[in-house]
Amino acid sequence: MKTHTLRNKSSLTPILKFTPSFFKRMVSCYPEAICLTLHWFKMAYKRETGKSVHLDYEQSQAINALAGADERGVWHSKFSTLPPPAYQLQSVFTKGIEATPGGDLESVLALAQEFFSVLDKAYFPSVDGQK
Repeated sequence: MKTHTLRNKSSLTPILKFTPSFFKRMVSCYPEAICLTLHWFKMAYKRETGKSVHLDYEQSQAINALAGADERGVWHSKFSTLPPPAYQLQSVFTKGIEATPGGDLESVLALAQEFFSVLDKAYFPSVDGQK
């Protein structure tokens, strides 16, 4: 599946835009999984090309809205309140994803989504199956 396009590749800051089908899949995930996947892509692209990629403005705004960001684009993850051992585990997972040189957006998103789903179920139990 095609996941994205890059505009202005010759500029110092190409613009990343996810395909409609992949973006639809992304916005059904935890905001933390989306951000980690985007972060991984940006780091991988920078390693490969030396350029910093930026997310398309409209898609960036949609992700910010999903995450409950304020007007400055700042939002707070519910996972920031994890107890120290779980927070350390999240930190190790994040560093592992960041250090992964290969892969693709689909597999990184799926892995991050599953990780945050496990944390969510373990530390933020739902009431009657509701999140």
